Amino acid sequence: MFSSPLYFVNMCKLTLIAGLCLIIASFASSTRLVCYYNNVAANRAGNGMFTVSDIDPNLCTHLIYAFSGINDQNELVPSQSNDVQSYVSFNQLKGRNPQLKTLLAVGGLSLSGQRFSSMGASQPNRATFIQSAITLLRSNGFDGLNLDWRYPGGAGSQPGGKQSFTLLCKELNEAFVAEGTTTGRDRLLLTASVSAEKAIIDDSYDVPQVSTYLDFINVLTFDFHGPWESVTGHHSPLFQRAQETGNQTYLNTNFSMRYWRDQGAPTDKLNLGLAAYGRAFDLSTASMDVGAPASGPGEEGCFTGEEGFWSTYEICLYTEGVPSQLIADQQVPFAVPEDQWVGFDDKTSLTTKVNYLKSNNFGGAFVWSVDLDDKTGTYCKMGENPFIGHLHNLLVPGFPDLSSTPRPTTNTTTPTITTPPTTTITMLPTSTTTTPTTTTIIRPTTTPMTTTTTIRPTTTTPTTTTTTPTTTTTIRPTTTTTTPTTTTTIRPTTTTTTPTPTTTIRPTTTTTTPTTTTTIRPTTTTTPTTPTTTTTIRPTSTTPTTTPTTPTTTTTIRPTTTTTPTTSTTTTTIRPTSTTPTTTPTTPTTTTTIRPTTTTTPTTPTTTTTIRPTTTTTPTTPTTTTTIRPTTTTTPTTPTTTTTIRPTTTTTAAPVPSTTSFADLCNGNAGRFFPHPDPTRFIQCGIQGRFFIQSCPAGLTFNSAFSVCT
Repeated sequence: MFSSPLYFVNMCKLTLIAGLCLIIASFASSTRLVCYYNNVAANRAGNGMFTVSDIDPNLCTHLIYAFSGINDQNELVPSQSNDVQSYVSFNQLKGRNPQLKTLLAVGGLSLSGQRFSSMGASQPNRATFIQSAITLLRSNGFDGLNLDWRYPGGAGSQPGGKQSFTLLCKELNEAFVAEGTTTGRDRLLLTASVSAEKAIIDDSYDVPQVSTYLDFINVLTFDFHGPWESVTGHHSPLFQRAQETGNQTYLNTNFSMRYWRDQGAPTDKLNLGLAAYGRAFDLSTASMDVGAPASGPGEEGCFTGEEGFWSTYEICLYTEGVPSQLIADQQVPFAVPEDQWVGFDDKTSLTTKVNYLKSNNFGGAFVWSVDLDDKTGTYCKMGENPFIGHLHNLLVPGFPDLSSTPRPTTNTTTPTITTPPTTTITMLPTSTTTTPTTTTIIRPTTTPMTTTTTIRPTTTTPTTTTTTPTTTTTIRPTTTTTTPTTTTTIRPTTTTTTPTPTTTIRPTTTTTTPTTTTTIRPTTTTTPTTPTTTTTIRPTSTTPTTTPTTPTTTTTIRPTTTTTPTTSTTTTTIRPTSTTPTTTPTTPTTTTTIRPTTTTTPTTPTTTTTIRPTTTTTPTTPTTTTTIRPTTTTTPTTPTTTTTIRPTTTTTAAPVPSTTSFADLCNGNAGRFFPHPDPTRFIQCGIQGRFFIQSCPAGLTFNSAFSVCT
């Protein structure tokens, strides 16, 4: 009965059709491409600056805005002052792609695990967070929340973090369902970014439970290796190397994805992590292979500004003309431009990883982050957004299908309620001041596009308030430059002044009373003053001015820097801040401590005068112009001594430990944070002695007691 040729033909057709159906079903399950946007990218310099307006809304199925924070009241809050306005622009992208979903991420490396732990430790704290999350998400048009807690069971978290994370996911899910039912709106999405390292997975996640509450799970399958190690290694390998043994066999994408699946996570909820950046090493020998000796992180990206971290477009720039090499057993490439070793993903390795996730029926992929791609195609010469564009073509080539999709009626409205931050996690630029002009040098990772502000107080408009018997001069500089014509350096000495001098402090010949100067009529007697030491400290020092004087009023003028990210400019405002004038009720004498040109002026008798309590205002033309330059003057006088510390802060730095010392410190302390000899930096520990050197935002230092920059 089976001998009929027609029977065998029909059976072959059925077998072929069944096989095709399985293949189609397998590929159809991988329909998600999730992309993060890092809000600090808006502060990068030059071509590295990437704002919400640079995002192509048609490449990714989901966009996640990173990051928001948690304040002291356990509320979800924006992390930067301009975030709320950016939320509006971010969610307006759905007007160009109604199928797009937007989420807000909370946490990341900049938010202390202790902050998450405190919030998750009790039901009332979790309830406060959940309600604030619903309010912030709905009022700003987001479709969901992404939890990025690093890590519930890691060092720095409270005991019971694993259970707290499970309860947080459960209660968020229940609240989102209830809110959607009550309002008749689509339920808010709930997702999480989770560790790819076996030890942390075991300590932090009840995988079967949290998987039931989450819509999808982003597995952080990158940074397995990096320049915190003493040898080179690819940070995002697909498979293990043949030479790896023991725990090293866990440090690859294949193991992590399968481990999450085997612990109980549904495959269709798992997203494979892809990094649009590479990790670079400084080679210490002539060896260039995987496992070659390295002396630390490679050069910093010229736009991203982090040592050993190169974006996709920086990799194209630095490796131009340098052939890449394939690590055969790990299926990922590396390149060696001069003495730099960098591992990254290219189109070939991305294709291999996408085929891998499809064959294993994983739900999709996520990318960190859109701002690291070559947005204009300038550097890689492969068109706009070559990294994410290639993934789009592989994973979701038909997205978005706008032909049959109605425009959304929700989630794209302009927010009417905002939740102002109480405590914000700020990623701000660091600045370095040099003389004789003030230059704000802005690191590319954290600063606005305008990087240099030159302040010449000879071109400023001051507001001079003349009172009896004290004089307060407030100088508010603008950025107009004018060459000074007459400069009189005030040399504070103790002497008998000549009669009828006119001293006018007018950097731009403007006073509060138009065309009126204050003529100070001195007596012809010597003012006996107690020798005074005035210490003027660099504008960025913690103790700006100490003026122990007897009969003086000291006004210390110091610059502060205000960064306005919305206009991508840096405005430096000199104003009397931080220093409280010390006034001793004595015979009225005015001593003005001015930090101008770096010169040593011989002590000739002119400046210190005894002023009569009566001030005569005479409409005269000023005869002396005092030009205040933002430089430093060391003026030795007798008996008044002025010691000015140059505005370059001298820090007696402790010897920086070697990377081996950092590795020893972090050994067995995965997930913990430790102080760095530079107080503006800190050490973040990974597993097996791996570590990151992170920088605090400008003006903040690392507080080891709370593992946070304050």
